[in-house]
Amino acid sequence: MSQYSNHLFEPGSKNNSWSHLYEYISEGDNVLDVGCSSGNFGEVLIKLKKCTVTGIDLDRADIDKASKKLTKAIIGDINDESMRKKLGTYDIIIFADVIEHLPDPRETLKNIKGLLSKNGKIIFSIPHMAHISVRIDLLAGSFPYKNRGLLDKTHFHFYDQNELVSVFADAGYKISNYNPVISRYPRELIKDKLQKNGLSFNSKFIENLQNTGGDIFQFIGCAMPTNDTKKTSLPDYKMPQDEVYDFAQQVIGENKELHNQIIDLQKAKEQEEARITRRINRKLNKITKSLKKR
Repeated sequence: MSQYSNHLFEPGSKNNSWSHLYEYISEGDNVLDVGCSSGNFGEVLIKLKKCTVTGIDLDRADIDKASKKLTKAIIGDINDESMRKKLGTYDIIIFADVIEHLPDPRETLKNIKGLLSKNGKIIFSIPHMAHISVRIDLLAGSFPYKNRGLLDKTHFHFYDQNELVSVFADAGYKISNYNPVISRYPRELIKDKLQKNGLSFNSKFIENLQNTGGDIFQFIGCAMPTNDTKKTSLPDYKMPQDEVYDFAQQVIGENKELHNQIIDLQKAKEQEEARITRRINRKLNKITKSLKKR
């Protein structure tokens, strides 16, 4: 059995991935649940929303359980073309905490387009790598893989919102809606964790967290196929030593500019002093001439 086989869904629960995914599904939808595990979520959809649910998973023990709960349960890999040919078309394809486990999510999402019915959509839940808990771990200099959660050791890829949008766009989808799972750290806990690592807590840090989704634990959303084949471009990677060099060049440039400004100020000062000296000398000459006439 997989570690997910005992995961249960309570209708009416809030702020968890299944409760948010549940809201995207309409009564009577024909659903494909990719990575269905033991079928607990699909069972609820059948009972409460009168859905038809096909589940697919790699774990045979999970599929044995799912076969007793779902309309149909298949052991197999959604990336296998011969397997996909055995499937039908679906109003909803669910990827609940699955996309991060895929070796090539863009290719998988492209390949399953043909399994969507007209107006069909993908609904997904994906852990957010930039949640405050992970940021604090990284600031402390650690990257602790776990058996589950945001740093699950079986994840092939990690996602922030930019990467999430990029993956779906490259595969030919547009994300039409978000309803993330939120997990906030109280300020005192953030302050305590930072201070234990010799880091300071301030309002700018909190502002940055708020502006960059630091309290988002999972992205939950809905994606629709598009005809847009434009690929998102990734920024070039700059080696740390190149960043240091560029920074040094910037500092050198700023120092040169300051040096030039100092020289200009010195010249201006000398010119002003010369002008004042000439003015004083002229006045002294006038005074001297005036005295001689007396």
